[in-house]
Amino acid sequence: MKTGIRVLNERVTAVVSADYLSDTYIEVESTSLPNDLSIRMSDYLYRDGVFILDEDHELALSKKEQEAKVYRNRLLALCDWTQTPDAPVNKAAWANYRQALRDITSQEGFPENVIWPTQPV
Repeated sequence: MKTGIRVLNERVTAVVSADYLSDTYIEVESTSLPNDLSIRMSDYLYRDGVFILDEDHELALSKKEQEAKVYRNRLLALCDWTQTPDAPVNKAAWANYRQALRDITSQEGFPENVIWPTQPV
């Protein structure tokens, strides 16, 4: 199946189905499109018939990942006291919260779309 892409300065700016192709689009096979749906097409470059993930995007993801982990670690440190034997809290609720914080890295949208767990009351 054919698909059209619009490219400006090597950056992919639009993707359309074959029904909407015009002179401003490059025709490509749909199977050649990147299949990682968590990355926007505008983060790809199109060079010599090949899609390449922009290095700036990879650096930004790395920075976002680091920032999310630092924030997560700060939240964990702030509630360490809830796991001491004499803490007057619902230990199970806090343990679940802390585990959810540790699990953010396995979320589908990590690190760009983190769903932060809600702290127990």
